[in-house]
Amino acid sequence: MNAPELPPGAIVGGRYRIRALLGYGGTSASYHADAPVGPVALKIYSPAFGKRQDMIAAQERFHAGVNSLPTDLVVPISDFGFDQTSSAPFSVTELVRMTSLAALIAQRPLAPEEVTNLITSLARAVDAAHVRQIAHHALKPTNVFVGPSPFIAVRIMDFGASLARSVAPSAEGYELSAPWMAPEQIQAGAPAGAQADIFSTALLAFYALTGRSYWLSCQGPRPDIAQWQREIVSPPAPVSQRGYNVGFPVPPSLDAAFAGALATNPAHRYRTIGEFAAALGSALSPRAGGREATLALPASAFEAPMGMGPPSLDAYPPPPTQGYPPSIAVPVAVPPPKRDTLSPSREPLAAPAALERPTSPPARPSGGKTATLLVAGIAILLVLVGAAAVVLFGRGKNTDNSPVSIGVSSSPATASAPTTSDPKPTTLATAASPTASTAPASTASAATASSTVEVRIVCDPACTTVKVDDKPVSDPTAPLSLAPGKHRIAGSKEGYYENHVDVDVQLGPAITKELKLFSSKGAGGSGAPTAAAPSKPCGKFLKKCK
Repeated sequence: MNAPELPPGAIVGGRYRIRALLGYGGTSASYHADAPVGPVALKIYSPAFGKRQDMIAAQERFHAGVNSLPTDLVVPISDFGFDQTSSAPFSVTELVRMTSLAALIAQRPLAPEEVTNLITSLARAVDAAHVRQIAHHALKPTNVFVGPSPFIAVRIMDFGASLARSVAPSAEGYELSAPWMAPEQIQAGAPAGAQADIFSTALLAFYALTGRSYWLSCQGPRPDIAQWQREIVSPPAPVSQRGYNVGFPVPPSLDAAFAGALATNPAHRYRTIGEFAAALGSALSPRAGGREATLALPASAFEAPMGMGPPSLDAYPPPPTQGYPPSIAVPVAVPPPKRDTLSPSREPLAAPAALERPTSPPARPSGGKTATLLVAGIAILLVLVGAAAVVLFGRGKNTDNSPVSIGVSSSPATASAPTTSDPKPTTLATAASPTASTAPASTASAATASSTVEVRIVCDPACTTVKVDDKPVSDPTAPLSLAPGKHRIAGSKEGYYENHVDVDVQLGPAITKELKLFSSKGAGGSGAPTAAAPSKPCGKFLKKCK
């Protein structure tokens, strides 16, 4: 059973209004939705998934584990419940504004050094999840979001998406997931472990490097599932050979690094994604000859390596049929090898002229002594002028050692407006003028009101600690007075994970933001406080709608 398709304006969970479809994968569908706290990303699953209480409990454990990871590495789950109309489960996250890896590679493939940075950033997130016994099992270009080059920082979402796919398989979802799965994910027997994510990461690295899938059966608009099932259980081809097959040269120096991640047997792969990233970096180092091979590929790089012609899929032995999803045969014509017109330039880098070592000492210019005396005179004059400036300006220096408040102030009077009663917005200002302390209270209050906006943070449950831009505020229950701009507000409470919300403050009416905290013991755990369920028409955190 597929996920329900929702029209714009549909209400999910009594509080989320659908705005537009982001992506449809059969088993699940992602939507851009509006919520009381602002725009969010809502994913709704097949109703068949909601009937499996064991799978719902497993998904809930995934959410608790993911929300314990740093939010700059993963996209946390802010809500999980059931739609009252279709009885389909849904999850809610922030609407990520970063570019997906799929959208980035549609513009151009990455240079090998960028790919190394990408995998290094990916390792920080996925390896941290593996330490907590959380495997992703659904890594693909559409759920990896990337930052700007050359560092390519990443944030990952959709942990546990494979659970819904296993309960309610669909042809659409299988075709979307097939190019990024590991061999053990389609074989009967023990469930796949963390090593499957390492195999998928290597497939992502090849895709980022070439703009093509590693599998010959996945080069068309739709994969040929029957051929792909035969490819994935066969010995993997070196990436230099596969690059030739898909029309994009890959330096042979990367073959060994990829081989440790693409091994068919999970026991023969790297132990962590960090090890794969380190192997890529070593292969591209000048000592290994990788950088030269990367920046200036010879003409022979466009030809098949010695003794390695294009593999014939007919030569592969057919895999066992038990445990495989039904094959969906879609004839796909593999394009002939050609150079990708979207690929970045691989021209050799010429050394700057300033770095070239001269073969003989340069000729000394005439009049050297005169120039030396002139430079010395100017230096002495500058020292005297600087000393005089220090004496003149030092007399007016403010010796007040009182602490400076934190935030942004558009006028000198803003920083020192006295507070006379409670509750009053906690004013955050960054820099205060020395004369601010002498400004009348009425002037300071007017300046503050005109240059800041009142922001109220509603924590569920109530926060005991609130930080603005990583700086704690004195009263976590009081409204905040923030200067225009982007601010990150984090809240925490003993027994709960810290969560945050990004606020784009603009001059105007007061802003209210909701901040949901999650129990550090996970749903259903004991010994830690749990969030009080607010009264609303639909079920939040697995409370089924009536």
